[in-house]
Amino acid sequence: MTVIRNLILVGGVYHPFEETGPALAGILNGIGWYSEVSFDIEAGLEALSKGAFDQLTFTALRWTMTQNEKYAPFREQWALLLSDGGKAAIRNYIAAGKGLLGIHAAPISFDDWLQWGDLLGLSWQWGTSYHPPHAPASVRMSPAKHPVSDGVPAFEVSDEIYSDLVVRPWMKPLFEARHADMTEWRTVGFAGEKDGARRAWCGLGHDAASLANPAYQKLIRRAAQWVSRAPVTA
Repeated sequence: MTVIRNLILVGGVYHPFEETGPALAGILNGIGWYSEVSFDIEAGLEALSKGAFDQLTFTALRWTMTQNEKYAPFREQWALLLSDGGKAAIRNYIAAGKGLLGIHAAPISFDDWLQWGDLLGLSWQWGTSYHPPHAPASVRMSPAKHPVSDGVPAFEVSDEIYSDLVVRPWMKPLFEARHADMTEWRTVGFAGEKDGARRAWCGLGHDAASLANPAYQKLIRRAAQWVSRAPVTA
């Protein structure tokens, strides 16, 4: 069996990435992948551009941090304007028909690079997108069938529910979530294919406890298999 070399880019504020990065690697290594976790976005993308990896998984929260002064204490360590080389690495990777898997905070990243939302398939819009506080949530599969979500049971998990993102029309809903005090379900999982490359976003996974849910692990593994065009297993 061919081992897929997977690069997981992590890091940022307000999230325990030191635990979610390795947890995500463990989930994906369970389908025969070899995952390397990198907190250095630029170094990871440079390695990607040189062919060191077959698959890109992005779960970082790295952006300009200019929208509010509450981010000021974190800017020196975590603010990021992606280099031209980093942007080219992602563009070329997608242009080669390879799959991109985004987890949780991925749409918020690279806010100064508008093309990121087109490559990922969805984006955070400041002033419109939001999430309620971290709380217990119910999760169910979207009505439309998809290889990633077909047959996965409903489950309960404590997490943030990202809402009102800008979703590209070619992205299809996978699963949705709702806190007990919410009146509407919010789609927090999408997958789609455009220009010969597949993308998926699994919007839960704030912490290791969320990633430990067996049903959510199944969704992540299936999404990874689907974007990489590997057989989607039950």
